[in-house]
Amino acid sequence: MKKRVIIAVAVVLVIAAAIAISGNREKPEEPTSSTTSAAAQEVTEDNSPELQNGTKNPDKLVKITLPLSFYDEKNQGDTDGFINKGNYEKIKVDEKDGTFTVTMKALTHDLMLSGVGLQVIKSIVTLLDNEDYPYVKQLGNYNSDFSEIELLVDAKEYKAAKNSGDIAPFVAGCGIFYQMYSTENSYKCKVIIKSVKSDKVIDEYYAEQNNSNMG
Repeated sequence: MKKRVIIAVAVVLVIAAAIAISGNREKPEEPTSSTTSAAAQEVTEDNSPELQNGTKNPDKLVKITLPLSFYDEKNQGDTDGFINKGNYEKIKVDEKDGTFTVTMKALTHDLMLSGVGLQVIKSIVTLLDNEDYPYVKQLGNYNSDFSEIELLVDAKEYKAAKNSGDIAPFVAGCGIFYQMYSTENSYKCKVIIKSVKSDKVIDEYYAEQNNSNMG
């Protein structure tokens, strides 16, 4: 069953806990003349890796536009703490349109997107431990911009559950939440529900939102 809906903007409830990654690091080797020479090569935009926002120039200024409901006037950032005074160049509030626009360097934006992505994943994974959704077994594959996300479930329990229709909109909302922090102007997320045993598609849900009517 495919459902196509145009969703209204809402603040997706994501867990505001940071994910700490720790590990042992080996002591780096002393640089040789060859490695020093290689490191001294000029890094140009042509051979730089592409950032998540599509640019290769880390100092390029990019803009993102968010709904005004995300704005934290007191701290002059967003309510989830991804945007703050220390990581942007300019912020402009447009009460008429119900939005605010943030200008920041591409590298800073890329790092911010990584943080948003981690919290989106953690938010979706909370379904696995939620006693209201015992049929949700695993987060499946998802692409880099969360425009397609797979969720693996117990097929029999999913079909019998009265609240099975709740999880796909929630997951789609998480995907769109990530995209709202990107430089795109429209957001789409397709959620694919699969059987954890057979990998067979049970259900599909599609959501989209344009930021032209975020207010």
